[in-house]
Amino acid sequence: MHKLFDARSIFFVILLLVYVGSMNEIVGQDLPFRHLSIDQGLSQNMTTTICQDYKGFMWFGTKDGLNRYDGYTFKIYKADSFNENTIPDNHITATYEDEYHNLWIGTMYGGLLLYDREQDAFVKINAKNFPSKAKYISSITGTAQTGLIVAFLSGHVVILSAIQKKKATTHTVFSHSTLLVQKENELQIPVKAILAPDGLLWVSGKQGYKLYDPIKKERINIYQSYPTYVQEYDRFVPANRRRDDSLSPFFTSVQDLKWDKDGIFWMNSDVGLYRFDPVQKEIILYRFSTSLYSVLPIEEGNGEKQLLVDSYADKLLKFNPVTEKKKKIHLNWSND
Repeated sequence: MHKLFDARSIFFVILLLVYVGSMNEIVGQDLPFRHLSIDQGLSQNMTTTICQDYKGFMWFGTKDGLNRYDGYTFKIYKADSFNENTIPDNHITATYEDEYHNLWIGTMYGGLLLYDREQDAFVKINAKNFPSKAKYISSITGTAQTGLIVAFLSGHVVILSAIQKKKATTHTVFSHSTLLVQKENELQIPVKAILAPDGLLWVSGKQGYKLYDPIKKERINIYQSYPTYVQEYDRFVPANRRRDDSLSPFFTSVQDLKWDKDGIFWMNSDVGLYRFDPVQKEIILYRFSTSLYSVLPIEEGNGEKQLLVDSYADKLLKFNPVTEKKKKIHLNWSND
């Protein structure tokens, strides 16, 4: 049986800050958070995915249903075997709104869904559009130019286009053998596909990032030769730095990808935080903590750039990319 890697519920709170308050107002170390849980109407405390649609609604996927939040109350959507317009599986794994305001939902065993706002119902895309072993959807992305891009835990990445009447034209750009070498009893790193500012599709997995050009429809290898420098730490202070290309994020396990306004890519992993500068053509691995679950670039009120990092060992941290120092963050919870 697979052991699935799940994002922790604490980062659900971090992402809520985008909704309940501006990131530009973060200036201190004590951050105000609104704590939404079962007590406020959420179907389950462990959230798996978050999306804000063009109408302002927040959508929270959990292992026990899909939740829509209007700022005051939750509406919960759950599976009902007697109603074909409901979600077919309560374990929600991905949410994504495309540029046409179509809201897509991925599930563990129920496949890909499209939300019908007029009917407040869900349309299931025919499973025949996907490879037979592609069940667990781990991410959804895409544009009008690229088509809808769906990644699966199985290691498959599929691009869908011309979706009509639950059927679609599909093209599989990655398969299991090219991304995952995990055994059945290993911790499973979800395969995620992200469209980055460089126009490329970044696909993460056990073997590091793989790149695909969705316009030219070809895989590329342009960053693998860039050097990787490892920044070690003595507690909170940067110590020695060395080069170790074997720890490149293009060769080792990675989990997620973000980028800041300066075009710098940030990647979290079990071994630390990666900084990738495509202009300077170098990669730095900051090993100030291990087992990083999530990273979020922010900008403080004074214009200083920081990163919020959620880690297993140190909980919630703030990392300064200029000084390369980290600080622990204390949360002030509020249920109001």
